[in-house]
Amino acid sequence: MKLYSCARKTVSALMFFLVSLSCLAGEIVITGMYNGKNIYVHNPMNGSSGCISSIQVNGKVLAAPQSSAIDIDLSHLKMKDKVEIKITHGDNCRPKVINPTAIAEKADFQFGFSEVTATTIEWVGRGENKDSKYFIEVFRNNTWHTITTKQCAAQTGNNKYSIPVNHTESICKYRIKYYNMSTGESQYSPNMEFLPAARKAVKKTVAANKIELSSETDYALLDNEYNVVLKGKGSVIDLNNLKKGEYHLVFDNQIELLAKN
Repeated sequence: MKLYSCARKTVSALMFFLVSLSCLAGEIVITGMYNGKNIYVHNPMNGSSGCISSIQVNGKVLAAPQSSAIDIDLSHLKMKDKVEIKITHGDNCRPKVINPTAIAEKADFQFGFSEVTATTIEWVGRGENKDSKYFIEVFRNNTWHTITTKQCAAQTGNNKYSIPVNHTESICKYRIKYYNMSTGESQYSPNMEFLPAARKAVKKTVAANKIELSSETDYALLDNEYNVVLKGKGSVIDLNNLKKGEYHLVFDNQIELLAKN
């Protein structure tokens, strides 16, 4: 899922009803509740300098981050404590919060995951109403436009969706609206950005216990509940300590299903 910077505008997204994300120029704000999980952030690096200049948790300033993969430790909090995380960053770069739903307050409907790739928009919905629909929107000319719709499957558990997309601008911005036709209520995924001109890594080989990429990049592995189980930066991903099962590999705005046998 993609978060982004904006010039003196506030954008908010509700996830699980009570998780909110907003941004100002150079600032990302995430609010929610402590559920026993940490928050993971990708911090783009320019040489030895990182994009992120400071991080605050409930008003307390943390040590300046020095790496591209940041683990924001929330273990000092009590379960169900309120959480507010502020990430200050440069205007010419975009940090990415990997798992903002880790601090979500549960509700009937949930956006479990959302991401835009080179050819698709993919997302997961949970707790859907049978009379509900998704509206996939693109941001053009300073307003949101619906490009297609998708009827909810409304099956128990995770419902995964994927639609094809053709990127037509230098920076493409998307979001997904969940609309409950029974109640008239709407919920939005976090905004997602894709930069078609950026150089992308590709997956070369998958051996029994490793994945090789064409170039060094930040990556994350998510389990079937879309929890981050492995993250890092490099061209080789070591799977030796990973349990058998299915995972989702996220790297360079790409998502691929991975099975470890």
